[in-house]
Amino acid sequence: LSANRAVIDYTGLTKEEVQAQQFGDVFHRGDSERLHGQRVLAISRKRPFEYERRVRRKDGQYRWFLIQYNPLLDEGGEVVRWYATGTDIDDRRRAEDALRSNEESLRLIVDGIPGLVSTANASGELEIVSRQVLEYFGKTTEELKNWAIGDAHHPDDLPRVIDAYRRAIETGEPLDVETRNRRADGVYRWFHVRARPQRDAEDRIVRWYTLLTDIDERKKAEEKVRRSEEYLTEAQHLSRTGSFGCNVSSGEMLWSDETFRIFGYDRATKPAVEAILERVHPEDKARVQEQILRATREGKDCDLEYRLLLPDDSVKHVHVVAHASKDEPGGFEFVGAVMDVSAAKEAEERIRKDERELATTIETIPALVLSFLPDGTVDFVSHRWLDYVGLSREAMFPTRKPLSPALGGAWK
Repeated sequence: LSANRAVIDYTGLTKEEVQAQQFGDVFHRGDSERLHGQRVLAISRKRPFEYERRVRRKDGQYRWFLIQYNPLLDEGGEVVRWYATGTDIDDRRRAEDALRSNEESLRLIVDGIPGLVSTANASGELEIVSRQVLEYFGKTTEELKNWAIGDAHHPDDLPRVIDAYRRAIETGEPLDVETRNRRADGVYRWFHVRARPQRDAEDRIVRWYTLLTDIDERKKAEEKVRRSEEYLTEAQHLSRTGSFGCNVSSGEMLWSDETFRIFGYDRATKPAVEAILERVHPEDKARVQEQILRATREGKDCDLEYRLLLPDDSVKHVHVVAHASKDEPGGFEFVGAVMDVSAAKEAEERIRKDERELATTIETIPALVLSFLPDGTVDFVSHRWLDYVGLSREAMFPTRKPLSPALGGAWK
């Protein structure tokens, strides 16, 4: 056995000690016990091999070395001599140990966060996932690395999520997306996925940290509110009744979709008293303005009817009711409804017209006309009948009030 000057200088051994294989404690005892069987087997195979072990420097410090063995063979394939080289890898081993320690510390931190947490490298490849992630998805880390082609995300959300991840990796901008993730039992739940990059001193991204927050209950609540709003909007549309709110102190107003429709405005219009008055029929404007001012000044409920004159010169009849209540600063706010009663007004006008036509027809009949209720009580008499008997309508019906002036005094 022989060794070069580098071995002698590093270990402090003499050539004689090397030749006699009197190595003492040059090789770490723990490594010698671990590698003895491996070395004997490797030598018997007559092929190159290597292993790592600690070698004592002459100052007593052990450092890690990569020991590589190469055989010199004769023509018959037998080993004539073994050549071994040793490369100091202690700094690399320490760096690897430090990295493993950091990764272990990171894993402990990640596992301790009450949420689904993962880390990825600069290109977005999954590195570390928390215990909660593995438990939620019921998959291994290797399986989760293929999330883009798996069932971790809902199929309807997957294209959108892939695009968001790709955009974040390409631009370095934080990721912020909501998606449904499949639980181990097959149930999809909504999650808010946020990823933030970690950058080095040269502003290069070295790692991504991702947090998944369960927002399923919030999404269900939002969906319930959305459906309720849709039902309310549809009900208002069917009933032709809009709603509104007004804070007198701030002047802020809120209108429902149906209120915008009734007043003939689009959603881009800012709800305001001025917008209301702009649509009020000129003949009704002074009365409406005075009632609105009195209601806001006194903080009293309001109930009024008026006409709207729209840009196309069409006329609508509306019935507005508003309830006043005190707000926290001590002012007033109103909550109310505006009803499009144009159809009812048109129906009333048709009834009045029919009644006028009926009255005209009855009075032109050349006969004495009377009508009776089911109990035999006289309900109506024509003018010809009154003229014939010489009585006035008031004298004949002293306790009854006219029901319809259009009939010249129909009585009930």
